[in-house]
Amino acid sequence: MLGFSLFERSGNRLRPTSEAIAFRAEVDRTLGRIDDLASAAALLREGQSGSLAIASHPMAGVTLLTPVVASFVRARPHVRVQLITRNSDVVRGMFPSRMHDIGICELPIDPSGLNVTRYRMQCVRDPA
Repeated sequence: MLGFSLFERSGNRLRPTSEAIAFRAEVDRTLGRIDDLASAAALLREGQSGSLAIASHPMAGVTLLTPVVASFVRARPHVRVQLITRNSDVVRGMFPSRMHDIGICELPIDPSGLNVTRYRMQCVRDPA
């Protein structure tokens, strides 16, 4: 089936052919990739891999989201995060395209066709 011999007989012993040695290297590489696939699936299943796109108006993108995204990436180094900062009008215009997972903009927005969640949070300015 391979089109070449894997072993040659030398007395009572079998020795791998040079083709067999080269083929084994390819088999090892392929089996290693199969293990990589199992690891990749586990990371995806556990929410530790994938991608996240966030579109935000500049004030939130530069001040509030930067440390949050940095912390998120430290905890999930296999997740690719894209932070897009644009003015709120542009971010609102991006909603229908669904090119991002999270959109943060200033009101008003047209919530039709969107899953809108409003959050309230206390913000404290660091005096340092």
